[in-house]
Amino acid sequence: MSALSPFAMRRAAFVAAKGAYESHRDECRPDDAADLATERAYERSYQPLVEAMSEAGIAAVRCPVSSVTELADKLAIFKDEDMANLEAIDDLLDVLIADARLLGGVA
Repeated sequence: MSALSPFAMRRAAFVAAKGAYESHRDECRPDDAADLATERAYERSYQPLVEAMSEAGIAAVRCPVSSVTELADKLAIFKDEDMANLEAIDDLLDVLIADARLLGGVA
């Protein structure tokens, strides 16, 4: 196996965290007839997975990239996870801009 870049490792962590959340959702989501206690129990059970997914996604976006392909992957995470609505949007955009400048030879 070839060595992964730091971004590729962070992206892999995000993909794993998102997969864990989706697997849990598919296995545990109550049906529409579930009572309030069951709904709340489900919400409490997936909250740590949502937090892990969110933290892993932000960590991936904050990590510098080493190729245009990685930048495309990073932008996809940013868009797909609706990160434009986060409080840290300015910091995340600064990272994206720095990546583009570095890859474009402007850094």
